[in-house]
Amino acid sequence: MSAAVWDWFVATPSQQSLWPVRPWYPSKRTPSFQDAVASLRREVWTRTIFDASPHRRLSRKNATALLDVLAEAA
Repeated sequence: MSAAVWDWFVATPSQQSLWPVRPWYPSKRTPSFQDAVASLRREVWTRTIFDASPHRRLSRKNATALLDVLAEAA
């Protein structure tokens, strides 16, 4: 399972640039496995929610903020 997550993360250049820089960890230069898993969760949930919802009824800004928090917490 972990190899599949890393394969996806490495093969998706946009995900590598999206992993969050933590203010409490300023020396962190590379993503951890947890960062890769959070990115994958965020991507899957975003596609699931936005593909199933009419865009006019769902605030993308609010949903994206919620998904970011949930992806990091899960």
